[in-house]
Amino acid sequence: MAVLRFLEVLLATTSLCSAATINRPRSINNGVHLRVMPQGASASRGQTSTDEAGYRPRLRELLNGNGNNVTFVGSVSWGDMSNNLCEAHPGYTISGVDDVALQDGAYEYLPNVILLNAGTNDCNVAGNDPETAPERYATLLKNIRSNNPDALVIASSLLPNLKNSVDECVQKLNLGIKEAVDNATADGMKTGWVDVYNAVPKSEIQTSDSTHPTDEGYKLFAEAWFEGIKKAGDQISEPDPSGKEIPETTACGGKSGVKCGQ
Repeated sequence: MAVLRFLEVLLATTSLCSAATINRPRSINNGVHLRVMPQGASASRGQTSTDEAGYRPRLRELLNGNGNNVTFVGSVSWGDMSNNLCEAHPGYTISGVDDVALQDGAYEYLPNVILLNAGTNDCNVAGNDPETAPERYATLLKNIRSNNPDALVIASSLLPNLKNSVDECVQKLNLGIKEAVDNATADGMKTGWVDVYNAVPKSEIQTSDSTHPTDEGYKLFAEAWFEGIKKAGDQISEPDPSGKEIPETTACGGKSGVKCGQ
């Protein structure tokens, strides 16, 4: 009887351990530290969100909960959160996003993950040329690779827009952006793809400007990034310790629109 009881306890303990192992979140690439640079325009910064931090707080929460530490990097400090860095410049077209990252030395932080969302302003600003946007997006990808060859670049489609004419342009440009990313992938670049056009419904786009997500929309944006990072996670290298020193930032921004750390 004693032996039987011992075996029962042993079996129960083994089952509990197995269940714990099964239920434990599997970290991305064995818990690699994620040095993440959100790159783009106003949606990458978090415009219109209550905390002005957009998708970043929720994304960090998801990644931390999955077993990965996260450090955001970039030349811009914005949003009511700690470590509120990004490389996001409202109103900038694809070419503008490309140029300012080079000018600001953003790639010197050597992020191992870049979250790229750029192109809405090529559709949304009068005088821009959306027809050449895919070509300029390809140039942006080439410049990222030249300056940061080890980074995994997860590109996203553009968000839906409540203005019909802009949304038609967005849908067309999304095809061109995806083709540019596919070509870069075929050329050996480390890439991933996230379809936020379908991840964030139009019901979660602000009616006040027809362009930016609601707070709930930014959470959906974060969840889409999270799934994209997990899917492409085996391409992520350990962050290079020789990168530019990452400044400490304090929470600021919010509704007041104060830009700190600059």
